[in-house]
Amino acid sequence: MNQTETHKVNDNSQELTRTEFWNALNQNSKIKPDIFDCQFTKSYLAAPENYEAIKKSVFEIILGSLPKSEIHSVKTPNDYERIIEQINGTKSLAIKKNWDLFVKLEKSVIDELDRLGLTSLIKGIEFPINVRVAHGRAPEEYKETDYATDHLHSDLWAGEPDDIINCLMYIDGDLKSTYMELYNPLESKVAAIASFNGPYRAFDAKMEGIEKVNYVAQEGQFILFDGVCPHQTIRKGGGARISIDFRIRRVDPYKNTEDKPYRSGMWGKYWYLDSKSETFQQRCENELIKLHESRLEVIPKRTAWITKMNNLSKATAP
Repeated sequence: MNQTETHKVNDNSQELTRTEFWNALNQNSKIKPDIFDCQFTKSYLAAPENYEAIKKSVFEIILGSLPKSEIHSVKTPNDYERIIEQINGTKSLAIKKNWDLFVKLEKSVIDELDRLGLTSLIKGIEFPINVRVAHGRAPEEYKETDYATDHLHSDLWAGEPDDIINCLMYIDGDLKSTYMELYNPLESKVAAIASFNGPYRAFDAKMEGIEKVNYVAQEGQFILFDGVCPHQTIRKGGGARISIDFRIRRVDPYKNTEDKPYRSGMWGKYWYLDSKSETFQQRCENELIKLHESRLEVIPKRTAWITKMNNLSKATAP
């Protein structure tokens, strides 16, 4: 099935409930999980060609984000080991907002989603995809915050929509020292987890009915997990971990564009799937075309969000 056909199926498919989504993935995907397979989370090794394309885009984004004083010895974005050395010499790294590079990354990610049979099951995707550089030790002031990802948590507790599927891919770095610890809940516990309203650090980590998923993180590993799956960042010192993460949607991302129940403005980071755009300008134009076809009332909000993103990109440009 080519990408045009895939997105045509996606546009016509009904919205799936949580259980329907995971059952449909089991039934429809020709690719079986390589690493683990639980009710609400599965893990695969990405196709080598997709992983290499994703990795190349990630390092291109990271290289453009390093301070100029740190990149004098790096010749190309493919100089992975040298870039990692430079990263490990920093305490934190702010990723610059070159949206054209993020569109390039998204195209490669969608190729992998398509391979796994996901594009026919989902309605939207988070854009931009998050490029993460997680250092071996978090700043003390960060760990003390209520919503630090080092606490066991579900993204729903931070106001994310109930229909999200989290996606994480390990790219490179010290994966033995810094990785995600993940739990799969029993179906009987889903409602309790989804309805929890407290900050991350208030969750009872000994809650019955959640089972730790045992795995060893590896490069190219792609993990899908439902929004109700508790997880946390584990840091044991050592070097930085490089990964990407993003969320996909079972429900049309424009079904609710009010600030509630999301955190203020959160709806704007969710877009329709787009595997054709080469630049951010094209990405925006294609999104607006789709909205003209079905959701005219949302266009002013999306246009304002695009303006906000363009301003942010200018503010972080070198």
